[in-house]
Amino acid sequence: MMGYEKDHVWYMWARDGQLIIGDDVEKVKKDYFLGDREPDLQMTEQELDDCGRMVRVIDGGIVVGKTEKEKEEEDRKRAEMMPFSQPKGLQLEEAVEGYKAKLAETDYVVIKIAEGAADRSEYEDVLAQRAEWRRRIEELEV
Repeated sequence: MMGYEKDHVWYMWARDGQLIIGDDVEKVKKDYFLGDREPDLQMTEQELDDCGRMVRVIDGGIVVGKTEKEKEEEDRKRAEMMPFSQPKGLQLEEAVEGYKAKLAETDYVVIKIAEGAADRSEYEDVLAQRAEWRRRIEELEV
Protein backbone atom coordinates (compact mmCIF):
# COMPACT_ATOMS: atom_id res chain seq x y z
CA MET A 1 0.00 0.00 0.00
CA MET A 2 3.03 2.25 0.00
CA GLY A 3 3.59 4.79 -2.74
CA TYR A 4 -0.01 5.91 -3.19
CA GLU A 5 -1.14 9.52 -3.31
CA LYS A 6 -2.25 10.93 0.05
CA ASP A 7 -5.88 11.20 -1.12
CA HIS A 8 -6.00 7.58 -2.35
CA VAL A 9 -8.99 5.86 -0.69
CA TRP A 10 -8.93 2.44 1.00
CA TYR A 11 -12.10 0.53 1.83
CA MET A 12 -12.27 -1.82 4.81
CA TRP A 13 -14.53 -4.58 6.04
CA ALA A 14 -14.40 -6.58 9.28
CA ARG A 15 -15.31 -10.24 8.81
CA ASP A 16 -14.71 -13.19 11.12
CA GLY A 17 -12.12 -11.26 13.12
CA GLN A 18 -10.16 -10.36 10.00
CA LEU A 19 -9.62 -7.01 8.29
CA ILE A 20 -10.28 -6.98 4.57
CA ILE A 21 -8.86 -3.94 2.81
CA GLY A 22 -8.75 -2.85 -0.81
CA ASP A 23 -9.09 0.14 -3.08
CA ASP A 24 -11.59 -1.39 -5.54
CA VAL A 25 -14.91 -1.99 -3.74
CA GLU A 26 -16.45 -4.23 -6.38
CA LYS A 27 -13.32 -6.37 -6.77
CA VAL A 28 -13.00 -6.86 -3.00
CA LYS A 29 -16.69 -7.73 -2.68
CA LYS A 30 -16.30 -10.33 -5.42
CA ASP A 31 -12.95 -11.75 -4.25
CA TYR A 32 -14.07 -12.09 -0.62
CA PHE A 33 -17.69 -13.09 -1.30
CA LEU A 34 -19.07 -10.01 0.46
CA GLY A 35 -22.16 -9.74 -1.74
CA ASP A 36 -23.80 -6.32 -1.50
CA ARG A 37 -22.19 -5.49 1.84
CA GLU A 38 -20.84 -1.95 1.88
CA PRO A 39 -17.45 -1.17 3.47
CA ASP A 40 -17.43 -0.72 7.24
CA LEU A 41 -14.87 2.06 6.93
CA GLN A 42 -13.00 4.06 4.34
CA MET A 43 -9.77 5.97 4.89
CA THR A 44 -7.41 7.95 2.74
CA GLU A 45 -3.73 7.11 2.50
CA GLN A 46 -3.05 10.23 4.59
CA GLU A 47 -5.42 9.07 7.34
CA LEU A 48 -3.69 5.68 7.38
CA ASP A 49 -0.33 7.40 7.76
CA ASP A 50 -1.69 9.66 10.52
CA CYS A 51 -2.78 6.66 12.63
CA GLY A 52 0.53 4.87 12.12
CA ARG A 53 -1.22 2.48 9.72
CA MET A 54 -2.68 0.79 12.80
CA VAL A 55 -6.08 -0.54 11.76
CA ARG A 56 -7.32 -3.77 13.30
CA VAL A 57 -10.41 -5.78 14.07
CA ILE A 58 -11.15 -6.00 17.78
CA ASP A 59 -14.36 -7.57 19.11
CA GLY A 60 -15.81 -7.64 15.60
CA GLY A 61 -15.31 -3.94 14.88
CA ILE A 62 -12.62 -1.96 13.11
CA VAL A 63 -10.36 -0.04 15.48
CA VAL A 64 -8.15 2.76 14.17
CA GLY A 65 -5.05 3.60 16.17
CA LYS A 66 -4.34 2.48 19.70
CA THR A 67 -7.03 1.70 22.24
CA GLU A 68 -7.08 3.62 25.52
CA LYS A 69 -5.79 0.51 27.29
CA GLU A 70 -2.85 0.28 24.86
CA LYS A 71 -2.06 3.97 25.33
CA GLU A 72 -2.07 3.56 29.12
CA GLU A 73 0.20 0.51 28.88
CA GLU A 74 2.57 2.40 26.57
CA ASP A 75 2.72 5.31 29.04
CA ARG A 76 3.44 2.88 31.89
CA LYS A 77 6.24 1.21 29.94
CA ARG A 78 7.71 4.55 28.95
CA ALA A 79 7.80 5.58 32.60
CA GLU A 80 9.56 2.30 33.46
CA MET A 81 12.12 2.87 30.72
CA MET A 82 13.11 6.26 32.09
CA PRO A 83 12.97 5.75 35.84
CA PHE A 84 15.75 8.20 36.62
CA SER A 85 16.21 11.91 36.04
CA GLN A 86 19.48 13.24 34.67
CA PRO A 87 21.94 12.06 37.33
CA LYS A 88 24.92 13.94 38.76
CA GLY A 89 27.76 12.76 41.01
CA LEU A 90 26.77 9.76 43.10
CA GLN A 91 23.39 9.70 41.40
CA LEU A 92 25.22 8.77 38.21
CA GLU A 93 26.37 5.44 39.67
CA GLU A 94 22.92 4.79 41.09
CA ALA A 95 21.31 5.49 37.72
CA VAL A 96 23.68 3.13 35.90
CA GLU A 97 23.06 0.44 38.52
CA GLY A 98 19.33 1.00 38.19
CA TYR A 99 19.43 0.44 34.44
CA LYS A 100 21.66 -2.62 34.91
CA ALA A 101 19.16 -4.00 37.41
CA LYS A 102 16.35 -3.50 34.87
CA LEU A 103 18.43 -5.40 32.31
CA ALA A 104 19.03 -8.22 34.79
CA GLU A 105 15.28 -8.40 35.55
CA THR A 106 14.55 -8.97 31.86
CA ASP A 107 17.44 -11.32 31.01
CA TYR A 108 14.95 -14.19 30.97
CA VAL A 109 13.48 -12.79 27.74
CA VAL A 110 16.79 -12.98 25.90
CA ILE A 111 17.39 -16.49 27.24
CA LYS A 112 13.94 -17.68 26.13
CA ILE A 113 14.54 -16.30 22.63
CA ALA A 114 18.06 -17.79 22.46
CA GLU A 115 16.78 -21.22 23.53
CA GLY A 116 13.94 -21.08 21.01
CA ALA A 117 11.24 -21.04 23.69
CA ALA A 118 9.96 -17.67 22.49
CA ASP A 119 9.95 -15.52 19.38
CA ARG A 120 11.35 -11.95 19.21
CA SER A 121 7.94 -10.68 18.11
CA GLU A 122 6.45 -11.81 21.44
CA TYR A 123 8.81 -9.52 23.35
CA GLU A 124 9.30 -6.53 21.01
CA ASP A 125 8.45 -4.04 23.74
CA VAL A 126 10.83 -5.60 26.27
CA LEU A 127 13.64 -5.79 23.70
CA ALA A 128 13.10 -2.13 22.82
CA GLN A 129 13.24 -1.22 26.52
CA ARG A 130 16.47 -3.19 26.94
CA ALA A 131 18.04 -1.38 23.98
CA GLU A 132 17.05 1.96 25.51
CA TRP A 133 18.49 1.00 28.91
CA ARG A 134 21.78 -0.07 27.29
CA ARG A 135 21.89 3.22 25.37
CA ARG A 136 21.32 5.16 28.59
CA ILE A 137 24.07 3.20 30.37
CA GLU A 138 26.51 3.95 27.56
CA GLU A 139 25.48 7.60 27.61
CA LEU A 140 25.96 7.87 31.38
CA GLU A 141 29.26 5.98 31.51
CA VAL A 142 30.97 8.30 29.00
